[in-house]
Amino acid sequence: MNPTTENITRRFLHRLLPMGLGLALLTTLACGGDKAATPTPTPTAPVIATFAAAPATITAGQSSTLSWSVSGHTSLAINQSVGTVTGTSQTVSPTSTLTYTLTATNATGSSTATATVTVTPATDTESPSVPTGLATSNITTTGLTLTWTAATDNVAVTGYRVYRNAAATPIATVTTGTTYTDTGLSAATAYSYTVAAFDASGNVSAQSSPRSVTTATSGNPAPVIASFTATPATILVGQSCTLTWSVTNATSLSIDNSIGVVTGTTHTVSPTATTTYILTATGPGGTTTRTVTVTVLDGLLDESDADFTITE
Repeated sequence: MNPTTENITRRFLHRLLPMGLGLALLTTLACGGDKAATPTPTPTAPVIATFAAAPATITAGQSSTLSWSVSGHTSLAINQSVGTVTGTSQTVSPTSTLTYTLTATNATGSSTATATVTVTPATDTESPSVPTGLATSNITTTGLTLTWTAATDNVAVTGYRVYRNAAATPIATVTTGTTYTDTGLSAATAYSYTVAAFDASGNVSAQSSPRSVTTATSGNPAPVIASFTATPATILVGQSCTLTWSVTNATSLSIDNSIGVVTGTTHTVSPTATTTYILTATGPGGTTTRTVTVTVLDGLLDESDADFTITE
């Protein structure tokens, strides 16, 4: 509407219509009649209605399912190394208590929600196996070194307790490795040692078979076992292997597992199951022990040992 026409219309309406109605009509005409304007929707961030873990508490080794209900998103992601997810659920198996954050994103922005999975330690009532192969070396007038074969456990062996002379209280706790050096001993004195394994749940194995040892006498070096080997170290049931050793400063030698006193530098054995042999060297300076294991297989050493038939 041009200015001239608008002025004429205004004067005309002032004469014919009440003031309020005329102004309303003028406003309608100036805005293009009765056409209504449509508002533009304002974009919004995604909406996370729910985000939960079921079950929220698990035992170590179990799983939990994270589930969610989200709208208005273009992508979803969960932290704690889960990454991008789709659908409405995700299975997780944390080894410790974790809080998961779900992030929903679109072009406008993002929204987050959290869910915590509490992990309780597994109930462990099984004791480790009994340590084997307890041996002594580096024997002096005042000390010696104990070594043993590692025990096994359904979860994990945490450490070992070392006992001397059948005492009820251990003289040491070893949490790294399978060796212990005892000091402050008396010369030319006999001692007996055992070892027990324990796990993180407080389960303790029975004590190992005792290992007796005599410390060195002043002026007399303890026996030295330079080597103790089995050839071959792995055999089949019914086969034999040769134990070989090199020892100095010893007046007598013996091997356990019903072998007894030995002489020379070799001895042939035919175990029917995997066996650990302990060589004990005794002399004026004390005793020294060393172990070797012969593994006995109940089947074939390898595929080349198998009988086979070629058929058409």
